[in-house]
Amino acid sequence: MLGDYVKYQGNGSIIQEPLHSPDVARIDGVEKPFNEDRAYLFLLTKQQYIWSSFQNIRPIFTTDQWLKRIGFEEVKRDGYIKYTFANINVSESIINVLDKNQTISTGFCIADFTKGINNIQQFSTKDGFDLENFFKTYQSVQNLNDLFTYLRQHNIAVNPERILIEGNKAFI
Repeated sequence: MLGDYVKYQGNGSIIQEPLHSPDVARIDGVEKPFNEDRAYLFLLTKQQYIWSSFQNIRPIFTTDQWLKRIGFEEVKRDGYIKYTFANINVSESIINVLDKNQTISTGFCIADFTKGINNIQQFSTKDGFDLENFFKTYQSVQNLNDLFTYLRQHNIAVNPERILIEGNKAFI
């Protein structure tokens, strides 16, 4: 939570900036005055601090646009797509569990799913599909913060704030 990057939705009921308009932000503090959780945000584009209700912030989900902005290259294979950067593969998949009538979107994971999911049977249970074990094997990076953390843990230098500021102008 602290140090995570989020999308500040803006507050349309306030005319003045920096509170009015959306921005990308870093959570630098959390307090609970008057029984309402509030986040102390550093707005990256505006370079200002504000207090915000959690109702006005959203996670930033990993998308192909963010992956490309970070430096991942799109690789297509037999109609499937993976993204590669510094020997790391990121891809997503849809899993159909026919006998349980389940369809599961994995979101982006640290994996190459362009050839299918290895040993997918190991995640099948009598109740359906074991997502907990699946994500232990194929780490989810659906939240962009998780991808930044993974890259940092593997000593891959990226500048999240620069990426978010530039991306904010392009597609937030």
